[in-house]
Amino acid sequence: MAKSRECQTSDWPSHKVWCKTHKASTNTEQADWRDLHRHMPLWRKAHTQALREALISSLDLPRNPAAHRVSALRLYLVHHPDRDPAVCMQVERIVRMKYVGQDGRQRQQLSESRAHYERQFILQNTGTCYGAGLAILSVKHKGDPDGLTLYAVPLEI
Repeated sequence: MAKSRECQTSDWPSHKVWCKTHKASTNTEQADWRDLHRHMPLWRKAHTQALREALISSLDLPRNPAAHRVSALRLYLVHHPDRDPAVCMQVERIVRMKYVGQDGRQRQQLSESRAHYERQFILQNTGTCYGAGLAILSVKHKGDPDGLTLYAVPLEI
């Protein structure tokens, strides 16, 4: 499905993180990867509200309203390509992730992506948007425990 140039440009910060991680993943079977890449937008659409609520709760945003600027929600998932796209991910665990750490460069890119989406969301939804947080999806491919794909999902909060 072709996207407009503007849409591709605005989605680049999120896609860049995914793209770099995918290039580093050499053991992933191409068919599984294609299924995952096709299923992910449908899964994200079906679970955006749940991801948003999990982000708000795990970062305790009501009591710490700036937490989304220094932390993200990280979900470890297993992709089951034989299931319906809306339910094809099995959650293994969910953790809070700080944007600073050992792999500082990648986390700096995530922080910059979050800030980019926050500016974009606020401009589009003047008065109705507080900011943006990120859910980082680390997806294992069923049948290939070494194959891992990373998605950065911006969430309007």
